[in-house]
Amino acid sequence: GRRRPAATTPRTAEPPPRGVQRPIGRRRRPTAALPVAIDGDPSKETALDSDHWTFWGRGQRPPERGSKNAWASEPLHKIRTAEAFFRLHGALEKPSTLGNGATYQLFRNDVEPTWEDPSNANGGEWSIPLERSADLDDQWKRLCLAAIGGQLTPSAEDADLDEVCGCSLSLKKGGSLRLGVWTKHRTDEVSQRAVAENIRRVLSLQKEVALTYAPHDSKGDALYTS
Repeated sequence: GRRRPAATTPRTAEPPPRGVQRPIGRRRRPTAALPVAIDGDPSKETALDSDHWTFWGRGQRPPERGSKNAWASEPLHKIRTAEAFFRLHGALEKPSTLGNGATYQLFRNDVEPTWEDPSNANGGEWSIPLERSADLDDQWKRLCLAAIGGQLTPSAEDADLDEVCGCSLSLKKGGSLRLGVWTKHRTDEVSQRAVAENIRRVLSLQKEVALTYAPHDSKGDALYTS
């Protein structure tokens, strides 16, 4: 994984797209993957802690459009600057208004939000219990901004700068919801606890809010709690 370098390598800028399309609420799933838009010029806007972050979406049509038609998670948009994130965030449906079964995922570079991806294979997920409310919109935004800005990354000199793989928001069919932070090295307890403390700090969580960390292949059994 990446470590803290003495100097950074300049990134090559790419032209921003014309706009951001809404991934949730589409009338029908395309038969072929759409081109993934890339937004943000790091030479003119605020660069992220990685070359880019990719937004993945999985949604479900509202009941009046046939709730049986759900679609799998797919890459929809790439952002290269903080300003690009705000443009994306403003174009998406607010988390508090999404239907059950919808998922938002923001992952580093081209890491896929699957357990099988090499960056996730030996990792796990911190789960953050929250209630469905207007605060959810702000909490999701704050969590994403902290991730893309490197605020969730452990601060130790030898820490892997790619330890945080991505963030997820899942609205379960039963009505429950969960915020999650996926990390890379589940056996590195020091790094995992550092990530948990960073989550608690950026979301201003009270001590009574219990965070749990489970390896991806553990069927939900907690390895750490914070």
